[in-house]
Amino acid sequence: MPPGRSAKAGFSVEAAEGLFGTDRPAGLYERVYKSLVHAIVSGRFAKGDKLPSEVELAGTYAVSRPVVRQALEKMRAEGLVESLRGSGNYVSGLEHLAASGPQFDSNWTVQAKAMLDDLEFRLTVEPEAAYLAARRRGTADLDRMRSALDQFEEAHGAGRITHHFDFLFHEAIALATTNGRFIEAARSIELSKDAERLLLRHTAYFHPRPR
Repeated sequence: MPPGRSAKAGFSVEAAEGLFGTDRPAGLYERVYKSLVHAIVSGRFAKGDKLPSEVELAGTYAVSRPVVRQALEKMRAEGLVESLRGSGNYVSGLEHLAASGPQFDSNWTVQAKAMLDDLEFRLTVEPEAAYLAARRRGTADLDRMRSALDQFEEAHGAGRITHHFDFLFHEAIALATTNGRFIEAARSIELSKDAERLLLRHTAYFHPRPR
């Protein structure tokens, strides 16, 4: 594949994702992998686009280059990207994913885009909410945050869906702001039942598979 367009300057949603992630060290490459797949599915990177360099991705996600390489190797193995020696990594497209991804259908792209829109909205609103929460939080607020994180870790360790506990944590932050608008915003972006079913259907794809 000839070199395509270079990495897009607006690649910032995935960078901000790292600020709120609670992945354990062993799962760092999974976070990078999932975020890059999301970027391709949503159209942030199109077929032929050049991905950011390993150094840039490592800085974006605050991880080491070996972690980035592991994520890229998984993407290459699944036919999502192609590496050109001395040039970089280029998006191969979604054809292979559509053909081999479990239960992949055209509606997935639309629903994934909606989920990414929710994420982008969160990453715009939540930094200010976190600032206000840090200034206004009380003991009960901290207890709610700790409880949500503990439940997230337990679910993550058991391989279960964690998004409900992620929501509880961010709701706890919103409650700590004592600002009704932030609370309303946090609750408005809780995953819908349809999105939850989507996640369950695609767990086999987005969760790491034994290597």
